[in-house]
Amino acid sequence: MKKLFYGGKIVTLSSPLYANAVAVENGRVIAVGKENDVRKICGECEEINLDGKTLIPGFIDAHSHFSGIANLAHQCSVMNLRTADEVRQKVRDFIAQKGKKPGEWIVARDYDSNILPGKKHFSLATADSFAPSNPIIFVDRSGHSGMFNSLGLKAVGIHNDTPDPDGGKIGRDENGALNGLVFESALSIYRGKVPPYDKTKDEENCFSAFRYYAQRGITTVQEGYTSPYWAELLLRLDSQNKIPLDLYLFPGPINYDKIKDKFCSPTKRVKLGGIKFFIDGSPQLRTALVRTPYLTGETGIKTHSDEEVYNAFCKAGKENRQILVHSNGDGAVEVFLDALEKAEKEYPNLKNLRPVVVHAQLCGIDQLPRIKALGAMPSFFVAHTYHFGDAHLRNLGYERAKNISPTRSASENGITFTFHQDAPVVEANMLETIWCAVNRITREGVTLDGQQISPLEALKAVTINAAYQYFEEKNKGSIEVGKLADFAVLSDDILAVDPMKIKDVKVLATYKEGEKVY
Repeated sequence: MKKLFYGGKIVTLSSPLYANAVAVENGRVIAVGKENDVRKICGECEEINLDGKTLIPGFIDAHSHFSGIANLAHQCSVMNLRTADEVRQKVRDFIAQKGKKPGEWIVARDYDSNILPGKKHFSLATADSFAPSNPIIFVDRSGHSGMFNSLGLKAVGIHNDTPDPDGGKIGRDENGALNGLVFESALSIYRGKVPPYDKTKDEENCFSAFRYYAQRGITTVQEGYTSPYWAELLLRLDSQNKIPLDLYLFPGPINYDKIKDKFCSPTKRVKLGGIKFFIDGSPQLRTALVRTPYLTGETGIKTHSDEEVYNAFCKAGKENRQILVHSNGDGAVEVFLDALEKAEKEYPNLKNLRPVVVHAQLCGIDQLPRIKALGAMPSFFVAHTYHFGDAHLRNLGYERAKNISPTRSASENGITFTFHQDAPVVEANMLETIWCAVNRITREGVTLDGQQISPLEALKAVTINAAYQYFEEKNKGSIEVGKLADFAVLSDDILAVDPMKIKDVKVLATYKEGEKVY
């Protein structure tokens, strides 16, 4: 049956910008405009009264980790905990709640040394006090470092004489003794030695993850750096028509070869987007690769060689697939651009595949014209301005930190850009992200001035621009005749409220192809 949405503001992100009614049939928009005109086209239909609220295109997640959201049920969150006592209590409550026995692993997430006393990591002795009978790993919010307790170090085989792996670092104190910290590839290697959790509830956790995104108005989701296990699980659910949102998979180059043949048959919601790769680490940890050293002297960590980055681009060109490359620092962006320029000589099709500079935190304003010339586009992790902006100020100084996620400069260069939260690093809250892009205020109240953009530009970054990133601009991102009826209902019009109140706007409902999913 046809559906009529009316009785509120409709932000079309087309021309005209506003309408007051939209009609939907078979999952697509058949009319949008003035209510009387739309009613004539709609005829007999189910009526959905917006009751004065605002309807916008569904949000599109430009980069996150769906499996990371699904896995949250297995992990202990220490988000925003600022003292050892708070963390100790949270870990012990988790052990009791989950019935963990002595010797069983505890995986804690959302650890953030930037909000701890003195902005310093816990000592190894303090980490040992959190779970004296259990090996434990705290994974940093960035996903680029972690901290083991002594039982954890022993269990994964890290000893005093264990060397740093390529592209990673094992932390030590001023006396050269292990301090429990691991960075970049060292985190990947040694976290991989933690025994796998019970996977019997993964299907149930998938549905919880879809609810997580739908509750936030998101209708298209990404699983960045997909494993074959998750690809198989999600494709099976898709074949059973159990997936409520569109989901794009981006495996690494090796897993891409293992996954691509699974897409020989048509799929409904799960789609193979392309390839994901990495160049560097995290700016708040000073492991993002930079051209000018941090104030503390480091220059970051390059996680893959120039040749490996070039080969990843060549693989994308050979497969005729888009590639998303984690590039936080301006040094990493330079590696990205050099490799892409070289690869485009062998695979000119890359220029039309919209390669994505993922995060682009410290992307240099001088690098933006080259990004445009090579056909690439940045997806900015602009929520860093709030969540980690104070760490960037300490690490970089104000003049450099104020230009993290240089959105205004990108706009002035005519570059199409998107926003993301890298969830679960930061909650997939598009409204908070829009607020961050418009206001650029840190947790401690410092304004990172000069790169603010308008609410309309910010809204486009998580709707129509994100549709463009996925080559979906003909189907998604705006409310126009012929496009999918992917909508979010908001409590207020973010284009009209006080910019400082944008983050207070609520998602009230979400529709995927005209069907209510939240």
